[in-house]
Amino acid sequence: MFRSITMTAVAALMAAPAFADGVTYGRLSYDFSDYDADASGEFDVRLLQGDVEYEISQFLLTGQIANSAVNGDNVGTGYGASAAYKFAPGVLAGLGLFAFDPEIGDTTNGFEAFGQYETAQFGVAVNISQADFDEDNITTTFYGEAAIAPAVSVGTILSTESEFDGTAYKLIAEYNEGPIQARSTIDSNSEFDGGVFGVRGTYDITPQIRAAAVYQTTYGDDFVEADVFTIGGGYQLVDGLWFDASYGVINDETIADEVVHLQASLTFETGSRQRLDSRFSQDAIDDQLAGFGLGF
Repeated sequence: MFRSITMTAVAALMAAPAFADGVTYGRLSYDFSDYDADASGEFDVRLLQGDVEYEISQFLLTGQIANSAVNGDNVGTGYGASAAYKFAPGVLAGLGLFAFDPEIGDTTNGFEAFGQYETAQFGVAVNISQADFDEDNITTTFYGEAAIAPAVSVGTILSTESEFDGTAYKLIAEYNEGPIQARSTIDSNSEFDGGVFGVRGTYDITPQIRAAAVYQTTYGDDFVEADVFTIGGGYQLVDGLWFDASYGVINDETIADEVVHLQASLTFETGSRQRLDSRFSQDAIDDQLAGFGLGF
């Protein structure tokens, strides 16, 4: 299944030039992470993601696919599709359906309703979703960002679930000027004492070569003490296609020794996302991949 999904995604991107006039954004990425600890053994996590946005008249159509595997064994595949209408410049609203097909167990199906307003200085969005039609849980997520200086922006994600107490939140600050791109985040929940603080950034040595570094750490009484530091770099193979690799060490008080985290990724990206909630969600996944990783 994993191989067929990969070939389908690649074929879709190869076919993109045939309707390039309507494609506003496209992404295909593959991430491989290997974790090695003397005490707890070795395992790897693989993640394939594909995303496309297509504009026709006042409508924006989107499609997503994601597949994950652990030690080469398929975990499951997620699919999503949505349609939105542009009511005015910067105003967008729509509906979507998605499904998750696990290797073991039954497929779950859900829906989303979303809307946003965006200008050059700020943007806000809301997404209301139900991950499983067989469950009553409704998730409401708010996204917001604002430019506070020419090279500095701040943002937040606030998420609540109808079946659970507390509000999950993410605070974001970004700097982007010249060869430097930096991002600082705090992830937590109003019900917890503590959270995860992280900072990651890249420096463009040349237009085709970049250096990267990441630091993440937990804080507060409700979180196990853990931190990770990684260094790496990337090379642009062709326009829009980057190969990145990194070496990291994860320290966690629940394990007997350090965990070595080796990561390699291949990412093709073109255009600019119009859905604000999708961009925030992808950035959050990238935060996790760059730091502790999906394996933790």
